Amino acid sequence: MGGLGFDAQGRFNSYAYATDRLGTVVGNANKYGEDRADLGTRPVRWDVGSTVPVELESSGTSPSGLSFGTAVAISASGAIAGQVTKYLPDGTDVGYRAVRWAPGGTAVTELGHIGTDPAGFTHNYANAINSAGTVVGYGRKHGGSGQMLGFRPIRWDAGSTVATELGHLGLDPSGVTTGRAYDINETGVAVGEIERYDSGVFVGTRAVRWDPGGVDAIELQHLGTDSSGSARAVAYAINNAGTIAGESRKYGPSGQDLGNRAVKWVGGGPAVTELQQLEFNVAGAANSYVNDINRVEFIVGSALRYSEPNPMLRSRAVLWYPDGHIVDLNSLVPPEAGWWILLRACAISDTGWITGIGWFDPDGPAGPIARYQRLFLTQIPEPATLVLLGLAAAIVRRRG
Repeated sequence: MGGLGFDAQGRFNSYAYATDRLGTVVGNANKYGEDRADLGTRPVRWDVGSTVPVELESSGTSPSGLSFGTAVAISASGAIAGQVTKYLPDGTDVGYRAVRWAPGGTAVTELGHIGTDPAGFTHNYANAINSAGTVVGYGRKHGGSGQMLGFRPIRWDAGSTVATELGHLGLDPSGVTTGRAYDINETGVAVGEIERYDSGVFVGTRAVRWDPGGVDAIELQHLGTDSSGSARAVAYAINNAGTIAGESRKYGPSGQDLGNRAVKWVGGGPAVTELQQLEFNVAGAANSYVNDINRVEFIVGSALRYSEPNPMLRSRAVLWYPDGHIVDLNSLVPPEAGWWILLRACAISDTGWITGIGWFDPDGPAGPIARYQRLFLTQIPEPATLVLLGLAAAIVRRRG
């Protein structure tokens, strides 16, 4: 994927974050002027069949021409969401603003916020967009006198720029709480996390969903609490059938910490299902992490293999089948493929393609070429084969 000019050494940087089903890719690229001066990081789109970036409009620049932004999500209809730095006419930076770009266009539409400090400064971030153009993310909430009240989950409805603050699960005594909306499906159900307070006392972070058009936070179940009654769970992704994928801290009967577990909530219901773990340590703990889910409930992420003596090799890219059983993608890679380790699977398409990050060692441990991190692309193995491609760029799902 091409960039927006070259620096003084003839280099450029570009980053891909998401793609639609036709192959349009969105992300950002460093922009350089005719004198090779750095002009910041700009949101871009690479159209189908092209490596030439189309710069998407930002919201002003600094007096020296700097601007920063990125496109993080694209819907099936081609609508794009992201964030850009907003500059006032005098060049004053007043923070990031969540924005939307129409399908095929470059003109930016700034989305609203939920308050600023006395100087007009705030931050808002987009995480996902559906085909209707509804965007979800989060932003800083400021009170009437400009005091910071935490980051709050936000929805920007299709055809509107108004920021709708999504509901929470209580506030601390100062009126503060923090949460984020990470994903939205085609029916408009949003998922994320929010802090929970009981009578002003913090009792952890909970996975939640917000139904279409509503703001009430619907708490999803978790895998127990510690000895103080605190729990942690987060919902990262939702498919169009309503099944939610995420994580929950697991605690034993006496509140002992048993690690971070990959989980799902089928059909959007509150009941939690723990996914199979890769390995347990001697204390009975296991750790696994979720990044994405597709329409038929395949889930990807990573898990720890404790029996591996090399700490650099313990994180493994994994796939969970709809029945919850786990596959270490490394177990299917032939030794001659050149991969030292597949670290994590970041995203999965509805057609079963998985992308992620791993260590690549093209000539083996004894060769002169040092191993390096590289992006990989593979398909769901059927029945026990793996097609693995090294990529110069790939889709990496953001986790907010």
